[in-house]
Formats: sequence, C-alpha cells, structure tokens
Amino acid sequence: MDVRDAGSYTGRVADMTFTWWSRLGECIVASAALLLLTSWTPSLSSTQSSSTKSPRASNAVILDVSDSTAQTTRIRKRKLIESLQRLVQNYDESQYYLIGVSTTPTIILDNSIDEYTVSREISKLLSKRREGGTALYDACYLGIERLKQTTFAKRNLIVVSDGIDTMSVKSLRDVENALSDNNVRLYAIAVPTQIELTHKGIRTLNALASASGGLSFYPTKSEDLDAIVDNVLAELKK
Repeated sequence: MDVRDAGSYTGRVADMTFTWWSRLGECIVASAALLLLTSWTPSLSSTQSSSTKSPRASNAVILDVSDSTAQTTRIRKRKLIESLQRLVQNYDESQYYLIGVSTTPTIILDNSIDEYTVSREISKLLSKRREGGTALYDACYLGIERLKQTTFAKRNLIVVSDGIDTMSVKSLRDVENALSDNNVRLYAIAVPTQIELTHKGIRTLNALASASGGLSFYPTKSEDLDAIVDNVLAELKK
C-alpha cells in the first residue's frame, strides 16, 4: 500500500469512526429523553387523577315552575336563583339530577357532576315563564326513583315549591313511603303561592320532610334565603 492509499484508508476509517460516535451520541440523547418522559408521565397522570372529583352523595333538585309560583312577591327570583347556585357550588362533591315540575315532571339534568352546568340549568329553568298545574308528588317520586339507582349512602331530595299538588298520579303517602324505604332525605324550601303559603302547602312540605328525617324552611323575605342555604348545607355535609 503506497502513501496515497494509506491516507485514503485512514480518512475512510476516520469518517466511519465519526459516524459511529455520532450515532451513539444520538442514541444516548434519545434514551435520556425517553427516560425523562417516562419518569414525568406518571406524575402528570397522578395530578390529573387527584383533581378529578369523586362524588360522595347523590342529590335530586326539584324546582316548581307551575303557575301557582309565578308571583312570588316576597321572594325575588334572582335571589332564589343565586341562593340555589350557591348551595350547589358549595356542595360540589355530588352528582345531581335536576327536575322541573308543572303539569308533569321533566328531567332537565340526569346525573351531572359539574356544578357549573347544574347552576346554569337552574338559572335557565327558573327564568322561564311559569304555567300549568303542579304534579309535585310525581316529581318527588321520579327524583326518588333516580336516587335509588345510585350506590351512594347519602341521597338527598331538595324541593323548592309552594307544596300544592294538583296533577299527580302518585299520592302523598306514596312519596312518604318511597322516601323512607329508600333512605332519601328531603329538604324543602318553600316559595309562596301568589302572596303567601297556604296551610295545605305547609302541611305537605312538613309531612315530606318529617317522613324522610329532613327539614322544611319557610322564607318570608329574600334575605332569609342566605341563612336557609347555610342550614341546608350544614345538614347535607353531616
């Protein structure tokens, strides 16, 4: 091998050596990046799972939007909406059913764990024009049927109504038995019929709350709702 051949051979060897080291370096960098990614991903996954809420209770909210509650002169509609939204947003580790009731009960939300969605739908429902009779017992029974399908030990029915039923197929006794049989507690927030609550409405709400081990509340002015919501929250969180 002459000098020129030796030089050419040495150059090729150098090029091959450089290429080999370059590829080795690339492999080392890629391996380090992969190691870093795999060690970081579980941390991200852990963060995501810790921020995901796990419901502890199931609640059905029944809103009376019948004609008899159209003129609640003592309770401002906006204050009622804000108070119910505060209740939902401060008891957010829950799944919610939202039922509107007039002539027939209507499921507005079926098993939602997003308190902001629930709050928005409450506002939309209570802002609509009120009309029709009141199938209150049927609405309560529907709410209980939904609640009893859940696995949570804590099941609550939150009823906002004047307590007057004019359209139901179910009876007061049917609802009382269903509450007791399915371990559902009912919390009633009364809204006046036209100007004031009737004795019949008061007796109905008291009977439903009593049968379930819950409570009934009777605001006489909008400002009363703040204390009532605090009391309901305290009961729900027990």
